[in-house]
Amino acid sequence: MARTLGIASHTLIPWFIAVQFGKIAAGQFGTCLALVGLTMMFMTGVNNFLQPQSVRAYQVDGLTGLKKSLGQSTAVFLTSLGPVTILLFVLGDRLLDWIYKIDFPHAGLVVFLLSLNLLLVSMTVVAGNGMAALKRSTGFIWGEATYCIASLGSAIVLISKWRMIGAALTLVIGGVVGVLVVTVTLWRFLAESVHNSTDALSLTGEGL
Repeated sequence: MARTLGIASHTLIPWFIAVQFGKIAAGQFGTCLALVGLTMMFMTGVNNFLQPQSVRAYQVDGLTGLKKSLGQSTAVFLTSLGPVTILLFVLGDRLLDWIYKIDFPHAGLVVFLLSLNLLLVSMTVVAGNGMAALKRSTGFIWGEATYCIASLGSAIVLISKWRMIGAALTLVIGGVVGVLVVTVTLWRFLAESVHNSTDALSLTGEGL
């Protein structure tokens, strides 16, 4: 359900563009999403390996192991998706022309913003892995819900003002909000786990 909320933004925003600027503009934006979506498949595949590692780290080494695993996951995504984001900033418009044979004003900027959004999404995925390890995955729903609300809410203003750049920017705004929400939520869960562990040790000591 959580991912459905996040995907809703990517599905609905092209419709916003189509209503205001026509099917051609919506198709161009959809092509930009498709290009960046190639990286999304990589992120999903890598996370299929990383999430079980985080769960196992928590089961074996507790909170210390989980934090270390999440730090490693963050490094993996930053070092892999970060260079891709820079590459698309430099060559995004050319890649669109080479692969899909389309070109339009500010195409490279649109692709860059969408790739930046994907980088932000990868950080929410890392936080989601932490929640999964703690068996508190319902907290991830709040991050995806705020991502959707922030994206679609800002789309009402930004798309009419800046067209496709505005559309891509709405997803970046949603990504920033989503990262903040899931990160704060995860750290709250971690703090609660530390508190619960301390209480359990105290009760054990009293029993002895």
